[in-house]
Amino acid sequence: MLSIITKNCFLCVLQRVRHEYCDLYVYIIDSKWEDKVFKVCQYVVTSIEQHLPNATLGYSDPSTGSDVLSILELFLDNSQVPVCGSQLLILVKRYPNSQDISPIVARLRQHHAYVFFIVSNNNSGGSSPEILYNIATETNGFCGFQDEDKFSEVLITRAVFSMKKVQSAALGPSGMYPNLIYATNVRVSGKGSTILPPYDAKNVPITDIMLTLQDHGPLSSFQRFKLSWNNIDSDDSGNLDNSKSDVEKLYGNSTFYDPDALLFLDPVVYNITFEYEYSDTKSQVLQIRFYSH
Repeated sequence: MLSIITKNCFLCVLQRVRHEYCDLYVYIIDSKWEDKVFKVCQYVVTSIEQHLPNATLGYSDPSTGSDVLSILELFLDNSQVPVCGSQLLILVKRYPNSQDISPIVARLRQHHAYVFFIVSNNNSGGSSPEILYNIATETNGFCGFQDEDKFSEVLITRAVFSMKKVQSAALGPSGMYPNLIYATNVRVSGKGSTILPPYDAKNVPITDIMLTLQDHGPLSSFQRFKLSWNNIDSDDSGNLDNSKSDVEKLYGNSTFYDPDALLFLDPVVYNITFEYEYSDTKSQVLQIRFYSH
């Protein structure tokens, strides 16, 4: 099952990239559990098909944590592909165990690189998924928890490339990769509202919004959110207002929201407010990200 999910996810990404005739730097780290062999793969599709997860090589002890932070370090140390400004996509089945994330956070910030973690709600081991979420929070990345059968059709296509949206906007290849232009993290608990930093839409023709609804999976205590952008001189002021049932209809058991629609905003500064409601009073941090195309 994991092999099928892995293959489908990466082939989905590659097909969309090839469709746009864009250059693609690929650095695949092939980490075999028994000998820790790492190599750069020249032919991506062939490599993926030949190096799919093999359950017989996995850890039998569920208390063993993932070495995903070591994988990140290896990528940042490489001299074969560009590191500065990298967007890293990592699928996670095994959670890491508790460890200090400050070194990897510092290195990601140094290189202006950020990570999209797609994390399974049903892990095979490890104990600390919050490590992944905290890394994303502290480096302007994004971390969504998701049932594995939704990996390829939801978070990869929407969070990383947003191809369908770009094509519908008729922007062509130059608009393929979303650029992070607004990132804020907001602490929520129970029911309330908060004022976020203003959003300057000048020189940003198109805006794409993504946000997390919980800092852990699966979706549970979240009940409702309303994200609003307002400027009295703009007819493009508006909001996203969704309940838990709305999110479940779109994404199932996912802990993030993406409206799957681009915003064409006037080139002005918008005031941003965020209203929220949860069924408990547990404090958690949400990631709110705006991208331009």
